[in-house]
Amino acid sequence: MLLTVHLKRGDLELEFFSTIATLGTPYDITLQELRIECLFPANDRTERNWKQLLES
Repeated sequence: MLLTVHLKRGDLELEFFSTIATLGTPYDITLQELRIECLFPANDRTERNWKQLLES
């Protein structure tokens, strides 16, 4: 599954794409509902802005 996320606050715009992985099989109850979501910058501007936010 691929999901796009667009966040805007004032002049700051961040665009990410999200991937969701589901682990496990129906036979393994411990992993049946385990999902991992990862967000990645969708463009260079978002990557630069995100790095600046993390440094401050």
